[in-house]
Amino acid sequence: MHIDDFELKTSVDWIKNYDGKPSVTWILSLIVDPTFDMLKSNPDFERIMKAAADRWTYVHNYIENTLQNKLTYIDDQYKDFIKQVILYKNIYPTQWKLYLEKFFSTNDLWWTIDCIEETKTFTIIRDWKTAKQLPSWLMLDKYKLQLGAYYYLYINSWNVSHQMIQAELVVFTEDKFRVFKYNEIELAKFADIYLKILDTYYSIIKEQW
Repeated sequence: MHIDDFELKTSVDWIKNYDGKPSVTWILSLIVDPTFDMLKSNPDFERIMKAAADRWTYVHNYIENTLQNKLTYIDDQYKDFIKQVILYKNIYPTQWKLYLEKFFSTNDLWWTIDCIEETKTFTIIRDWKTAKQLPSWLMLDKYKLQLGAYYYLYINSWNVSHQMIQAELVVFTEDKFRVFKYNEIELAKFADIYLKILDTYYSIIKEQW
Protein backbone atom coordinates (compact mmCIF):
# COMPACT_ATOMS: atom_id res chain seq x y z
CA MET A 1 0.00 0.00 0.00
CA HIS A 2 1.31 3.47 -0.90
CA ILE A 3 -0.12 6.94 -0.88
CA ASP A 4 0.16 7.09 -4.69
CA ASP A 5 -2.29 4.20 -4.92
CA PHE A 6 -5.10 6.49 -3.80
CA GLU A 7 -6.72 9.26 -5.77
CA LEU A 8 -7.44 12.16 -3.43
CA LYS A 9 -10.04 14.88 -3.76
CA THR A 10 -8.52 18.30 -4.39
CA SER A 11 -11.32 20.33 -2.84
CA VAL A 12 -12.73 19.76 0.63
CA ASP A 13 -14.80 21.64 3.17
CA TRP A 14 -13.46 22.66 6.54
CA ILE A 15 -15.31 20.55 9.07
CA LYS A 16 -15.01 21.58 12.71
CA ASN A 17 -15.97 18.39 14.49
CA TYR A 18 -14.10 18.65 17.75
CA ASP A 19 -12.12 21.70 18.79
CA GLY A 20 -11.56 22.65 15.16
CA LYS A 21 -9.91 19.33 14.26
CA PRO A 22 -11.10 16.82 11.64
CA SER A 23 -12.20 13.32 12.58
CA VAL A 24 -10.52 10.12 11.44
CA THR A 25 -13.34 9.19 9.05
CA TRP A 26 -13.58 12.71 7.62
CA ILE A 27 -9.97 12.44 6.47
CA LEU A 28 -10.72 9.05 4.89
CA SER A 29 -13.51 10.71 2.90
CA LEU A 30 -10.76 12.50 0.94
CA ILE A 31 -10.09 9.23 -0.87
CA VAL A 32 -12.01 8.99 -4.13
CA ASP A 33 -14.29 5.94 -4.00
CA PRO A 34 -16.04 5.21 -7.34
CA THR A 35 -18.25 2.54 -5.75
CA PHE A 36 -19.60 4.97 -3.17
CA ASP A 37 -20.08 7.66 -5.82
CA MET A 38 -22.18 5.21 -7.83
CA LEU A 39 -24.22 4.39 -4.73
CA LYS A 40 -24.95 8.09 -4.21
CA SER A 41 -26.62 8.19 -7.62
CA ASN A 42 -29.08 5.52 -6.48
CA PRO A 43 -32.56 6.99 -5.78
CA ASP A 44 -32.69 4.87 -2.62
CA PHE A 45 -29.34 6.20 -1.37
CA GLU A 46 -30.74 7.90 1.75
CA ARG A 47 -32.81 4.86 2.71
CA ILE A 48 -29.82 2.52 2.21
CA MET A 49 -27.55 4.71 4.30
CA LYS A 50 -30.12 5.04 7.08
CA ALA A 51 -30.63 1.28 7.17
CA ALA A 52 -26.87 0.76 7.38
CA ALA A 53 -26.55 3.36 10.15
CA ASP A 54 -29.40 1.78 12.15
CA ARG A 55 -27.82 -1.66 11.79
CA TRP A 56 -24.40 -0.29 12.80
CA THR A 57 -25.84 1.36 15.93
CA TYR A 58 -27.80 -1.69 17.05
CA VAL A 59 -25.09 -4.28 16.41
CA HIS A 60 -22.35 -2.14 17.96
CA ASN A 61 -24.45 -1.64 21.09
CA TYR A 62 -25.10 -5.36 21.23
CA ILE A 63 -21.38 -6.14 20.86
CA GLU A 64 -20.54 -3.85 23.78
CA ASN A 65 -23.27 -5.30 26.01
CA THR A 66 -22.28 -8.85 25.09
CA LEU A 67 -18.59 -8.27 25.89
CA GLN A 68 -19.64 -6.88 29.27
CA ASN A 69 -21.92 -9.89 29.87
CA LYS A 70 -25.05 -7.75 30.02
CA LEU A 71 -28.38 -9.18 28.90
CA THR A 72 -29.55 -7.54 25.68
CA TYR A 73 -32.84 -7.73 23.82
CA ILE A 74 -32.34 -9.24 20.36
CA ASP A 75 -34.05 -7.34 17.59
CA ASP A 76 -35.36 -9.96 15.14
CA GLN A 77 -34.35 -7.70 12.25
CA TYR A 78 -30.67 -8.21 13.13
CA LYS A 79 -30.77 -11.73 14.56
CA ASP A 80 -28.41 -13.15 11.91
CA PHE A 81 -25.80 -10.50 12.70
CA ILE A 82 -26.22 -11.18 16.41
CA LYS A 83 -25.58 -14.90 15.91
CA GLN A 84 -22.20 -13.96 14.48
CA VAL A 85 -21.49 -11.62 17.41
CA ILE A 86 -22.18 -14.42 19.91
CA LEU A 87 -19.98 -16.82 17.93
CA TYR A 88 -17.23 -14.19 17.86
CA LYS A 89 -17.38 -13.73 21.65
CA ASN A 90 -17.10 -17.48 22.20
CA ILE A 91 -14.06 -17.75 19.93
CA TYR A 92 -12.37 -14.53 21.07
CA PRO A 93 -13.15 -14.14 24.78
CA THR A 94 -11.93 -11.07 26.63
CA GLN A 95 -8.49 -11.79 28.08
CA TRP A 96 -7.87 -8.84 30.40
CA LYS A 97 -9.15 -5.28 30.54
CA LEU A 98 -11.57 -3.62 28.10
CA TYR A 99 -12.04 0.05 27.21
CA LEU A 100 -15.14 0.51 25.04
CA GLU A 101 -15.90 3.63 23.00
CA LYS A 102 -12.72 5.33 24.21
CA PHE A 103 -12.22 8.93 23.05
CA PHE A 104 -8.78 9.97 21.77
CA SER A 105 -7.51 13.35 20.63
CA THR A 106 -4.19 14.81 19.44
CA ASN A 107 -3.30 18.27 18.15
CA ASP A 108 -4.47 17.45 14.63
CA LEU A 109 -7.02 14.62 14.85
CA TRP A 110 -9.73 13.00 16.98
CA TRP A 111 -11.95 9.94 17.13
CA THR A 112 -13.64 7.42 19.42
CA ILE A 113 -12.19 3.91 19.07
CA ASP A 114 -14.58 0.96 19.38
CA CYS A 115 -12.46 -1.15 21.71
CA ILE A 116 -9.07 -1.25 23.39
CA GLU A 117 -8.18 -4.52 25.09
CA GLU A 118 -5.13 -4.71 27.33
CA THR A 119 -3.83 -8.17 28.13
CA LYS A 120 -0.85 -9.03 30.31
CA THR A 121 1.52 -9.04 27.35
CA PHE A 122 0.02 -6.92 24.55
CA THR A 123 -2.67 -4.42 23.60
CA ILE A 124 -5.31 -4.96 20.91
CA ILE A 125 -6.99 -2.07 19.08
CA ARG A 126 -10.32 -3.29 17.68
CA ASP A 127 -12.71 -1.85 15.15
CA TRP A 128 -16.05 -3.51 14.44
CA LYS A 129 -17.82 -3.23 11.09
CA THR A 130 -21.21 -4.48 9.93
CA ALA A 131 -21.95 -5.04 6.27
CA LYS A 132 -24.14 -7.02 3.91
CA GLN A 133 -21.01 -8.56 2.45
CA LEU A 134 -17.27 -8.61 3.11
CA PRO A 135 -15.48 -5.39 2.11
CA SER A 136 -13.95 -4.80 -1.31
CA TRP A 137 -10.18 -4.40 -1.56
CA LEU A 138 -10.49 -0.61 -1.73
CA MET A 139 -12.74 -0.55 1.32
CA LEU A 140 -10.42 -2.94 3.18
CA ASP A 141 -7.47 -0.66 2.39
CA LYS A 142 -9.42 2.29 3.81
CA TYR A 143 -10.16 0.26 6.93
CA LYS A 144 -6.42 -0.44 7.26
CA LEU A 145 -5.73 3.29 7.13
CA GLN A 146 -8.40 3.79 9.77
CA LEU A 147 -6.59 1.33 12.04
CA GLY A 148 -3.37 3.20 11.29
CA ALA A 149 -5.04 6.40 12.49
CA TYR A 150 -6.21 4.62 15.63
CA TYR A 151 -2.67 3.42 16.25
CA TYR A 152 -1.41 7.00 15.85
CA LEU A 153 -4.03 8.34 18.26
CA TYR A 154 -3.40 5.58 20.76
CA ILE A 155 0.37 5.95 20.99
CA ASN A 156 0.18 9.75 21.05
CA SER A 157 -2.63 10.32 23.54
CA TRP A 158 -2.56 7.34 25.90
CA ASN A 159 -0.18 6.24 28.61
CA VAL A 160 1.24 3.45 26.49
CA SER A 161 3.38 0.82 28.14
CA HIS A 162 6.10 -1.11 26.35
CA GLN A 163 3.66 -3.86 25.44
CA MET A 164 3.28 -5.00 21.85
CA ILE A 165 0.35 -3.42 20.03
CA GLN A 166 -1.89 -5.33 17.63
CA ALA A 167 -5.07 -4.44 15.79
CA GLU A 168 -8.10 -6.38 14.67
CA LEU A 169 -10.69 -5.39 12.12
CA VAL A 170 -13.79 -7.50 12.78
CA VAL A 171 -16.42 -7.50 10.02
CA PHE A 172 -19.84 -8.97 10.81
CA THR A 173 -22.19 -10.02 8.02
CA GLU A 174 -25.42 -11.98 8.26
CA ASP A 175 -23.79 -15.36 7.66
CA LYS A 176 -20.21 -15.01 8.93
CA PHE A 177 -17.68 -12.86 10.68
CA ARG A 178 -14.13 -12.24 9.54
CA VAL A 179 -11.21 -11.06 11.64
CA PHE A 180 -8.33 -9.26 9.92
CA LYS A 181 -5.25 -9.05 12.18
CA TYR A 182 -2.34 -6.63 11.90
CA ASN A 183 0.92 -6.33 13.84
CA GLU A 184 2.62 -3.15 15.02
CA ILE A 185 4.98 -2.94 12.03
CA GLU A 186 1.97 -3.00 9.68
CA LEU A 187 0.08 -0.48 11.82
CA ALA A 188 3.03 1.92 11.71
CA LYS A 189 3.01 1.70 7.89
CA PHE A 190 -0.75 2.30 7.75
CA ALA A 191 -0.34 5.27 10.10
CA ASP A 192 2.39 6.77 7.91
CA ILE A 193 0.14 6.63 4.84
CA TYR A 194 -2.79 8.05 6.78
CA LEU A 195 -0.70 10.95 8.10
CA LYS A 196 0.31 11.86 4.55
CA ILE A 197 -3.37 12.13 3.66
CA LEU A 198 -3.90 14.19 6.81
CA ASP A 199 -1.10 16.52 5.72
CA THR A 200 -2.77 16.82 2.32
CA TYR A 201 -6.01 17.81 4.01
CA TYR A 202 -4.34 20.59 5.99
CA SER A 203 -2.49 21.77 2.85
CA ILE A 204 -5.78 22.04 0.96
CA ILE A 205 -7.41 23.90 3.83
CA LYS A 206 -4.46 26.31 3.99
CA GLU A 207 -4.73 26.99 0.24
CA GLN A 208 -8.48 27.58 0.48
CA TRP A 209 -7.98 30.08 3.29
